[in-house]
Parts: sequence; C-alpha cells; structure tokens
Amino acid sequence: MKKLIFFAVALLTAGSTMAQQMPIEGGQNLSYSYENAIQVTGKAERKVTPDEIYVRIVIKESELKLKKTVEQAEQAMIAALKKTGVDTEKNLTLDRMSSDYKNYFLRPGQARTSATYELKVGSAVELGKAYQALESAGISNMSVTKQTHSKIKEINSELRVEAMKDAQRIARDLVDAVGQKLGPAVFIADYGSSSGVVMMRSMDASYYVSENADAGQGYETPLQLSDLNLTYSVSVKFALDGIK
Repeated sequence: MKKLIFFAVALLTAGSTMAQQMPIEGGQNLSYSYENAIQVTGKAERKVTPDEIYVRIVIKESELKLKKTVEQAEQAMIAALKKTGVDTEKNLTLDRMSSDYKNYFLRPGQARTSATYELKVGSAVELGKAYQALESAGISNMSVTKQTHSKIKEINSELRVEAMKDAQRIARDLVDAVGQKLGPAVFIADYGSSSGVVMMRSMDASYYVSENADAGQGYETPLQLSDLNLTYSVSVKFALDGIK
C-alpha cells in the first residue's frame, strides 16, 4: 500500500514539473513557474462613424398629414425615397409583424390602417434627405433605432491585434523597470469587444434635422450622429526569463 501511495505522489510531482516546462528551438526546455510571471491587460480603442443607420417608419392612417390611405402613403413614400437615391428594393423592408398582420388577420378587401417599415441609410446626410422625403409624403412618424458599421468584424480583428501589442508593451515596460527579461506569453484571455451596435430608444429623427433645413436650405450639411466607441481588451500572462 505504501508503494502505491509513493508511486502516485511521484506521478503527480512529475506531472507538475512537466506542466511547467515549455519546449524551445534546439530541443532545450525552460521551466516557468506560474509565480515567475507577469499578467497585464491590454486595450485598444477606436471611434468609428456609423455607416448603417436603421430607421423605423410607422404609417398610420390617423397620423397622415395628407388625406391618404396607408397604401397611397406607402406608394408616395417609396417614390419620394427613390428620388433621394435610396434603393428601396434593398434598403426598405416591411416589418415582419406588420406583414403578418396584413396577410393573416385582415379580412379580404379590408384596408389596413397602419404599416411599419425599416429603412437603412448610410450617413447623416442620407438620414436628413430621407426625413425630408417622408415629410413631403405626409409621413412624420420616423425614429432612429440602431447604428452600426458595415465592417465591424474587420475593425474588431484589428483592435484585437492592437490590444495584444498594448499588453506586450505594458509588460515589457514593467519588467524593464526592474531589470528583468520578458518571456513568451503563457496564457491569453480574450475579453472581446463592444458590440459596435448602438440601440436607440426610438429617437425621433427630427432631432437630427439641422436648423438650415427649416430655412429651406436642404440637408446637405452633415447632421450630428454620434460616433461608435469601439473597445477591445485582452489579459495576457508573460513568463519572466530572469535577470538581464
């Protein structure tokens, strides 16, 4: 029994020693104790102007400024948006719930009293033009619901690399200050990034309308849209190679 206990302890000791050894080029091994290491957090940040702005448009017969049916208002809306350069086939979609309501709950021949759309625009200028187009069609119920960027994944990949380099820089500065050498990374925790999607609380699009628009000068001046504040962070543990 004593031999079995001794053998088990020996295996645990050997396993612990092997776990602390890292092979390097040339067949040699360096032993790194978990205590002989430094752990830091690296961060990267970037401000990005959103190029995908989602707008919720609600057409209610009771709210139409001009005496029109919902169907007539829809046709006027599509025509007005096309004049501003909006690809309505691609960037204007009927809300699913609104579509389901139309298809399953209305009786044959019964006219709709409301409809909800989602419009995607690429800039504050396009947003202003869209608002102006809707106003000309007698539609005023329009709200910004979401902002993001079309290349958010690529940007996050760049930020991930920058965060790793930031962690390495911080660790090197710290070990240099005490006269030691920075070894390889032995542990990396990827904390990820912010989503890059800003959800709005149905902000009225009229909030973005510039004062010049009221004077009939149009929407050529960029409106005020907040930048996306993207952040990425990682935690990295580096081994210490010893004294310089």
